[in-house]
Amino acid sequence: MIKYIAPPGLRDLYLPRTQGSASLHPGLRVHRPFGTKFNGSNLTASANDLEWNGKKWSIVNHFIPFTEEEVGAPDRFESDFMVQYMRGKKFSKEAASVLQAGKALWKAYFADTDVHTVRDELKLNRADVGWYQIRRALQARNESGDFTPVSFAAFESAYKSLTEKLQPMVYELGFLKA
Repeated sequence: MIKYIAPPGLRDLYLPRTQGSASLHPGLRVHRPFGTKFNGSNLTASANDLEWNGKKWSIVNHFIPFTEEEVGAPDRFESDFMVQYMRGKKFSKEAASVLQAGKALWKAYFADTDVHTVRDELKLNRADVGWYQIRRALQARNESGDFTPVSFAAFESAYKSLTEKLQPMVYELGFLKA
């Protein structure tokens, strides 16, 4: 049986041996507890005016790895936790490539405004949208044909390189124990 183990001290995105998630076989993905900012399973999001139990709620996205200025956001992000956390950290070449390609997608997201139906469906009513919302909004734009297509190819290539670097290390780093 394979068990997930959270190795002490290995919760940071920036260390060359600990980024990303690894695919060991179809259907099994391994993630650090801190989360992988650009993984396809990352469901980070933000939203205002969510109704539940007779009250309105807001969700703040604390996991944005860029500043508003870097990605051309129209308004301030409520949290800069991830930017502050990452400040001064050294990134591997592969992780830096993922960040660079991810930033290009964030910029593409903020370059246009989505149609009302997409904005409603994805709850795009805050500047501090999450990676899930950005991916889905860009995909909807691509499918609509009403926007200049946004390619995910550079991002997918960078993410694949990072994943391939990490796959052989999941046991060595203690992410999994047999």
